[in-house]
Amino acid sequence: MFTRRIVLALLVAILLPLAKGAAAKRLAWDGSRMASSPIPVPPLVTVSAFPNLKFRQPVEIRFNRLLNRFFVLQLNGQLFSFPPDKTVAQADLVLDIKVELTKLSQALGFTFHPKFAENREMFICYALRPKQEDGSHLVRYRLPEAAAPAVVDTASREVLLKWLSGGHNGCSLNFGPDGMLYISTGVAEAPYPPDGLKTGQDISDLLASILRIDVDRRDPGLAYRVPPDNPFTITLGARPEVWAYGFRNPWRMSFDSETGDLWVGDVGWDLWEMIFRIERGGNYGWSIMEGSQPIHPDDTPGPTPIIAPVVQHSHTEARSITGGIFDMRFSDDSKELFVCGMGSTRDPAAGNGKQLWQRFDWRSSPAKKLDETHSGEHGAGLMETLDQHPSGEYFVMAGRLFKGNWNVAFFDTATGKLLYSLDCGMRCTKARFNAAGDNLFIAGTVSQGNDKKKIKQFGRLKVFNLS
Repeated sequence: MFTRRIVLALLVAILLPLAKGAAAKRLAWDGSRMASSPIPVPPLVTVSAFPNLKFRQPVEIRFNRLLNRFFVLQLNGQLFSFPPDKTVAQADLVLDIKVELTKLSQALGFTFHPKFAENREMFICYALRPKQEDGSHLVRYRLPEAAAPAVVDTASREVLLKWLSGGHNGCSLNFGPDGMLYISTGVAEAPYPPDGLKTGQDISDLLASILRIDVDRRDPGLAYRVPPDNPFTITLGARPEVWAYGFRNPWRMSFDSETGDLWVGDVGWDLWEMIFRIERGGNYGWSIMEGSQPIHPDDTPGPTPIIAPVVQHSHTEARSITGGIFDMRFSDDSKELFVCGMGSTRDPAAGNGKQLWQRFDWRSSPAKKLDETHSGEHGAGLMETLDQHPSGEYFVMAGRLFKGNWNVAFFDTATGKLLYSLDCGMRCTKARFNAAGDNLFIAGTVSQGNDKKKIKQFGRLKVFNLS
């Protein structure tokens, strides 16, 4: 014990002067050479548009101007509506498909008739259990005028079309400028083997196609009319409802309000995700081609030449083009196409790549990339939605945050420069400016997953005041 004390005393005697000497030589830090850009004052104020509303796995939202209500369709077959009032306490149940159809698997899309004020009609597309020959349904419903709030008359249910249900069902519904209803269908099959039913180039069925029907008239024995100008009405063995074909899973599509063009995002298989501008009778390649990649090059093609995608995205950029994953918008003059998604990553499906936007001159052949996210101006996440301000001066991109510090960002249209970014506090699946440009609406989810504990606060809608 005594020896240990002597050793400790010697160490203190030796080290203490050294410590004092070091302290004496230390220079005072009276300034800093660290530099950073000043944090700008946020140009937006975030408020919750409908703080009392929650939805579970919403797949589509539409606004009915006549009823002045938003309608939200959930994957489980429940359709809700609510007024555009931030104090609304709860959404009203409009329809629960599963009450009538206990074998319902998924409700996938809906739309209102363009003459809803006259006929009160809406259309819903859903799928029953997989591998049912007539498991995917297009159905017409009516909403009685006297009902307040709006409810569907379940007795009005009328099945217009049926086709095989499976892993890829499509089910995007849109009325065109011509008043016809356009319906997307997938290959109704699992990913492997690719196009196991060999339906991509086969127009004798309703699969892997964009269909076009007239819901205001009827052919004998049908609940609709086949428009006489459909491309394959006199083709031997073809389904006359087919407008275009050669798709894998055209999950979402929409019409350009300026040009009337129909645009489709087609979910790819191995390497590519495709964006197509649809032509009458167009053949979009699957499964002979997946974009520019041959898949089954020796298969017999359909009756029309294969059309290349306007834009294709590698799986190093994103995993699938599915409505919310990737978005595209046109410039005011429709000459340029903006798309957003995710850059190269270890695991594209996990959404942990670089936040990415790109701008194309889509009218050149092939489409010419004009600009994209600048170096150092992207974090980590998956961008799912994009919209341009009505002024055309800037655009917004939003999506899912992974390890970055923002998931909503504003970019200068002319220069592509990042103007401002923020963390919205939720996964953003849709961002849209109003017509006046003084508000930005962002819809999304607070949490996700199948675990019931994770779905306590699912649907969210926020509004940013730009005035």
